[in-house]
Amino acid sequence: MEEKYDLNFMDAYLDKEYIYAVSRESNIFFRAKRDNGYSVEILGVINGFRNIYTGKIYAVQYYQNSLYMFADSTYEVARYDFESRKISYYCPAEQEEGFDIVRGSCRIGNEVWILRDSFVGKLCVFSLEDCSYRFFDLDISILINSIRQKNVKRVSKENVCPVGNKVWRCIPGTNFLCAIDVTTKRVELHKVESDIEIFTISHDAQGFYLISIFGDYVIQWDENRGVIDKKVINGGEKTFKAFRDILHVNGGYILLPNTSEHIKFLSEAKGMIEECELPSQFHRIGSAKGLFFHYLLENDKLLLFPFGGNGLIEMDTNTLQSKYHPIRILKEECIKVLLAENKAVTESEMASLDSYISLLGSDYCMRKKEYSPDGAIGRRIMKTIEGSV
Repeated sequence: MEEKYDLNFMDAYLDKEYIYAVSRESNIFFRAKRDNGYSVEILGVINGFRNIYTGKIYAVQYYQNSLYMFADSTYEVARYDFESRKISYYCPAEQEEGFDIVRGSCRIGNEVWILRDSFVGKLCVFSLEDCSYRFFDLDISILINSIRQKNVKRVSKENVCPVGNKVWRCIPGTNFLCAIDVTTKRVELHKVESDIEIFTISHDAQGFYLISIFGDYVIQWDENRGVIDKKVINGGEKTFKAFRDILHVNGGYILLPNTSEHIKFLSEAKGMIEECELPSQFHRIGSAKGLFFHYLLENDKLLLFPFGGNGLIEMDTNTLQSKYHPIRILKEECIKVLLAENKAVTESEMASLDSYISLLGSDYCMRKKEYSPDGAIGRRIMKTIEGSV
């Protein structure tokens, strides 16, 4: 039986026929047919970024017959044109900001705001219309003067909420929220009157929802009224960064796991937490700490994208029953595509010994030698050989 490889990804674009995404492990750009068991068609490989450490895609936006895919480490963007089926790449004229700088993003009209750490007063705005960049220096003195930075917890990716004329984010590990005025770029600081350290922020028509960093409380908050409600979740059990997001549905709230292994439902009628069973075929894969990162709500159907899992989860928000949809390709097909694109596949543990050794002398590996200053390539060869003999 031919071995298959699970494609996990952070974000995706869906139309009536297909789901479009980029595999987080291999950077393979693909589409999966929704009414045919999510059968996969490979469209290319995202490997044209200038910064060699860039690669993983964390956000996807559709605009005027093109798909824009945002790197999770720098300001670089890949654009797929549906008509020509070609991929183009964009980055600022001067990429002096460095690596691992993106903390969150959101779309406002035909622009995407790309945010750095709260205490770095830089805002990057990418235009979907002409693929141009604009940069703004933010006055963050109110943050510096009000918050002890040593209390702030680092989060690789934050939720960012555009609401009205402001863009909201929380300051993880504190009880403060930060808002940026869309027009003036003025930075505001709002204190949540609670001693609970906040991990993430969400928003819907009912207001803001704040999840504690230990996954034991959820707070409903309003800019004018302050704290509206505070609920104990997860039985009061403390699990660091347990839940990534919260979604208000009919009858309660769905809590999406981060480090937790389970989806939880907080019933408004019962006032208690219920555990939602995931399909037995679903399990965690790879090194990602988070289980899900992005999701899409289609009427009463919640689609959870497999950031740290081995398939897409489709949940009925009325019954809380879930379906499992594997999104897979043959390993040999994956290897052939990546070799043809001159893209190393070793980090995903997919290549055969012959395929791996054939990569070692490639131009790609020579350009990537910064990854292995201490002889890691040699140790990898020995491990591969030992495991194959």
